[in-house]
Amino acid sequence: MKRLISTLLVFTFLIGVTGCNGQPVTSDPSFEVEKPPIEVHTLPEPEILETRLDYLINDEIPEGNSSAIIEESGEVGVTAYFDYTQKASIPLGFDINRNMISLDAVSFNLESIPPKGKKSILAANIMGDRKRKVQCAVYEAPYLVWAECPNAKNLPDSTNGADWAVYIMNIETEELTLIDYDQGIRSGKGYQYPYLCPTKIAMCGNYIAYQSFAKNTGGIVVPVMKLYTISNQTMLIIDELKTDPTKNAIGYPSISGNLIAWPQGYVRPDGNYEGYCVLYDISTGIRKLITSENVINPYLTKGYLIAVNHPNQNRNDSEIVVYDINKTAWLYKFNGTFSQYADALYPTLEEPSSIGRYFTWRVTGSPALIVMDLKTGTRYTIIDKDDGHSVNYPILLNGHVLTWYEPEDTPNNGRIIHLYYYYLRENPID
Repeated sequence: MKRLISTLLVFTFLIGVTGCNGQPVTSDPSFEVEKPPIEVHTLPEPEILETRLDYLINDEIPEGNSSAIIEESGEVGVTAYFDYTQKASIPLGFDINRNMISLDAVSFNLESIPPKGKKSILAANIMGDRKRKVQCAVYEAPYLVWAECPNAKNLPDSTNGADWAVYIMNIETEELTLIDYDQGIRSGKGYQYPYLCPTKIAMCGNYIAYQSFAKNTGGIVVPVMKLYTISNQTMLIIDELKTDPTKNAIGYPSISGNLIAWPQGYVRPDGNYEGYCVLYDISTGIRKLITSENVINPYLTKGYLIAVNHPNQNRNDSEIVVYDINKTAWLYKFNGTFSQYADALYPTLEEPSSIGRYFTWRVTGSPALIVMDLKTGTRYTIIDKDDGHSVNYPILLNGHVLTWYEPEDTPNNGRIIHLYYYYLRENPID
């Protein structure tokens, strides 16, 4: 799968899912629901957003003492979350009270594990008697949203995720709503991303967004971006891919407040890409293009857009860049020349995540773990490159929880996965 639409390992706490035109249904709907849109109406042309480059790069960014932001640290199952077991499940991060939330991939129970105490079931068997599996899910109390299809996570899949559906459940009322489903739309031969069932869904407050497919005004099936509003149960198609889908793609969305961002990009024959971000204002319906950097995989957080940038000098020159939406300026950049990556061979920076004022990212080829405070413009070294760790898939989650995992080989050629956590203070101490 192309870097534009990257997949995450099971140990990454996934965020995202979406829906449309909901009516309450049983676990096996026996009546016709209102059909979500499958055709693109003429959309206004987007504006090009004027930006400026005002970067502080790597070690130019002021460094703080990590003790100012670390409240507590430990290992899942050892110092906290004692009911946690490594099993077939979809991790959904934490709630605001730092309870670990996951969806059991066998029983389809939504489970909550507190830091201390026994786990509880928030919702039992969300799948009912449907013969499908969960592809992805997101939880933001009181809503659980997920996408499902018969061959979820089975690759290769000759059906490309057909017979899919997206549901939303209010955990407090147990109301289940079918909001989108397979209406026979099929992606074309040779598409960069042909998979039909949503594989990652963004959710924030009243809004849900995900990538899908629809027919354009010429009757051609193209990748599109869908937006579902929970309060009034409406679905909109807010963007379409107007370039060749065998060479281009629309990537995963991110939502913060009334803004949504997602990437579009051209995948070159050498595997590199030429991309940009779309910034969509839900309140106005206006799309703006951020084209001043070669950016994809954006992550929105409280006035900032964090993204992956590639100068395309080689396949491993990825950078993490930060854009201030209000100042319309690129302010911070981390890349492979950062001192913490000095010992790494071809470090690849990708998959930014954020909660509150903090953000972090994944680095392939380096054991260091960095967190940055966007409010003060300060970077913190959580794990130094010389500390002897092997940091994999760090991610920031609800409750200001930072997690990552480290594998350990055993004498009998087995492997143990250690899942670690840090609780970050909502605001640094002096």
